[in-house]
Amino acid sequence: MRYLNTATQQSVTEAQVRQSFPDVSLPEFLPDSIGDFVRIVEPKQPDYDQTTQRIVDGGLVVADGKATRNWIIEPLPSEEVERQRRFAVYQIKAQSIQQFDEQAQSYFFMSARELMLAPAAIVPAGDARDLQSQIRAEFNRKD
Repeated sequence: MRYLNTATQQSVTEAQVRQSFPDVSLPEFLPDSIGDFVRIVEPKQPDYDQTTQRIVDGGLVVADGKATRNWIIEPLPSEEVERQRRFAVYQIKAQSIQQFDEQAQSYFFMSARELMLAPAAIVPAGDARDLQSQIRAEFNRKD
């Protein structure tokens, strides 16, 4: 648990608050406010659109014996929005290429297997062996 020293605007631990009162017997659970110290409340960050906005720590606001973190949502600079847009497009393209490559490779493997098992009536024996050799060479090739 953290506390704000309102006199110095410093964040301190509960142990440091207790050390500030060496001659006072404090309860096991400290109150929200004691002397110059107020408990810091850390609310979760609000929802925002990460593509066009950013969230900034607005500091602590002291009210009702507590210091609450204030979050500020600001629009992103136009350069940052454009950079994020270009990166998103790049990711989509890269993912599409990868999916296409995986799908094309699976079709290639399937076709190669089918060709290797093709009956001699469809692919003459000599041609099939040549085709099998070409396919194996292609698979074993180091790029």
